[in-house]
Amino acid sequence: MEAATMKSLPINQSAIIAGDAGVLVLTHDAPLPSLRSGMILVKTVAVGINPVDVKLSGQMASIGAVSGCDFSGIIVAISLDVPEKKFSLGDRVAGVVPGMDSLFPENGAFAEYVCAYADFAWRLPSEVSFELGATIGVRSLIAGYALFCSLGLPGHPEAPTIKPEYVLVYGGSTSSGTMMIQLLRKSGFIPITTCSPRNFQLVEEYGAEKAFDYHNPDNAEVIRSYTKSALWYAVDCYCEESSMEFCYRAIGRAGGKCE
Repeated sequence: MEAATMKSLPINQSAIIAGDAGVLVLTHDAPLPSLRSGMILVKTVAVGINPVDVKLSGQMASIGAVSGCDFSGIIVAISLDVPEKKFSLGDRVAGVVPGMDSLFPENGAFAEYVCAYADFAWRLPSEVSFELGATIGVRSLIAGYALFCSLGLPGHPEAPTIKPEYVLVYGGSTSSGTMMIQLLRKSGFIPITTCSPRNFQLVEEYGAEKAFDYHNPDNAEVIRSYTKSALWYAVDCYCEESSMEFCYRAIGRAGGKCE
């Protein structure tokens, strides 16, 4: 693929890959990923670690594939079909890729260089560190898909709802939970959440109107009372039997949706 390149690039790189039996190992002779249509090549500065990175190991791994999804760094090459105004060589960016990808095994975030589709990368403002930028990708995709695709909320940050409604985020102090709370506020909704009492201040700083202790199962009924039995939307960041049951008990008497 033809590309604008910032400098000469190495043939091989250091990367964390799936070795024998899917165990993650460090190698120093992994091939540099080949730039594809619509992609940028980034010299990695920081990476983020997600639960999925652990899950995609062992029997779930693609032997020889590079691990990791979230990254930040500096653009060193750009596919010529990426719009000129979107990115420039030398830009500070963050993004997300499907790590442990059997269809593109040489590409993943846990490497010195990573290819990403331009639509799944974004410029980092000067005041945002590489370390912070590398925490945005996976949790943003999870939060966005859960709220606006699965739940189908009637509003989003670029077109907020004109009818504010409560949305319960079970596990609001998790990485995806804090992102959901912020997106809900930007979209005109009223986020309420569950978490440990030690995290009440945290979730309220992110925008939750009210936090409830998830350790107390009776709080499902407390939430139902707090929302005047009108809660229609709930999203579960834990995805366990007990958390799903809690969410459904909190939903109002007219029913609703839980994802």
